[in-house]
Amino acid sequence: MAALVKTWVPAPNWEIPATSPTVVLGSIIEDPKNPESRINKKGPVAIPDTEIRHDKKIDWKTTANELRSGKIGFWAQCLQVVGLGGDLNLSTLKSSLENHNFDFLETKYFLPEEIDGYMDDSVFDDYVQAYFEVAKKAVYMITGLKIARGSVVEATKKKEHGGDGKLGIDLQSVAVPVTLGPKWEFKNQEERTVGWGGSTDYIFAYRLKRIKSKKYGAYKVDNFNKGAVFGRDDDNEEESGFDIDDYDGEGFGIPDTVKEIID
Repeated sequence: MAALVKTWVPAPNWEIPATSPTVVLGSIIEDPKNPESRINKKGPVAIPDTEIRHDKKIDWKTTANELRSGKIGFWAQCLQVVGLGGDLNLSTLKSSLENHNFDFLETKYFLPEEIDGYMDDSVFDDYVQAYFEVAKKAVYMITGLKIARGSVVEATKKKEHGGDGKLGIDLQSVAVPVTLGPKWEFKNQEERTVGWGGSTDYIFAYRLKRIKSKKYGAYKVDNFNKGAVFGRDDDNEEESGFDIDDYDGEGFGIPDTVKEIID
């Protein structure tokens, strides 16, 4: 069995409806963490039904557990005046546990580079070109969606802060071989659990391609997996990237009317 490749970015919340008119295949967004930040306001280029791949998993379950910890320790050099010094340690522990149970997990995706002219029509959309001119940043195309149907979810998040230290006076400077001073310790913990036993259908995760504008109307496309959590669940899924550079430059570029379109 091939190793799973993490390509699916989890939705920022569980409230984007499956019927969202904004988060759809072919939508071009400015923020990869916000699938609703659509740029092509006239809507995506139409995708032939035969080009959309479908998959459905029944009684789908997953458990996600994440633990993060950090500790900082340092010698309080700034207090070392007239023999005054100290040790200080600060720590943070964050953990999250999510249990997802879906009656169905529906997946649909497409490969835009396999549809003749699709990438050109999408990239040279007036709004997208205007964004390139003003923002000069990459944009992202939604090429896949995972939809949760019949979900039961429980999620718990914990956060713990703590610290310990000591502050002392070194008496060795006056020929007494001891260090005196108080020690201290503190700990603070927060915990929150949310869950539900049923829900309307919502977008659970999405897949992206990154599009970078280059000189003379050229552009580069590659897969964007940063922040992806879920891997392929279908070995037949395909991914690729490509670089549009093979042209003479004539007819490309930003239309003169682009500046008038920006809201």
